[in-house]
Amino acid sequence: MASAPCAAEGCQHLVRPGFLMCLVHWRMVPRPAQRDVWHWFRLIGRRPDARHAYQAAVRAAVDAVYSKQLGQQQRCEASTPPLF
Repeated sequence: MASAPCAAEGCQHLVRPGFLMCLVHWRMVPRPAQRDVWHWFRLIGRRPDARHAYQAAVRAAVDAVYSKQLGQQQRCEASTPPLF
């Protein structure tokens, strides 16, 4: 079975066909954005505008993961005291 890399930036996990991200990153995507991705994915081939809407939904999901990761990194750096 073929697999593809997770769509989250920098993630090396492989996901099964039909999945966008690994489970860790998919859980970072807000529920409304998850629903949009699945909604438009199911409509590809049935509606002419579905492919572009799906691409926009995927971009929004990837951006949401990136924003959460960036926020986590900034909080971690802010709470880590300087070594010297």
